[in-house]
Amino acid sequence: MAQLTITVPDEQVPRILAAFAERVGKDVGDMVAEDIRLELIDLVRKIVRNYELEEARRAVVVSDVDPS
Repeated sequence: MAQLTITVPDEQVPRILAAFAERVGKDVGDMVAEDIRLELIDLVRKIVRNYELEEARRAVVVSDVDPS
């Protein structure tokens, strides 16, 4: 399995915690790295699902029907 690591500068951590706390409806003090990890996994899944759905839509060829 491939692994992805994200390194965040220390000074950005409070901003990230606040944003993700708002997103999941938690207090900033209750946020842990696992909460952020799970949100990122969900976001990646949604992006991939939307991409694949759009690719499937593009693959469907719809042409005008000439009734004559």
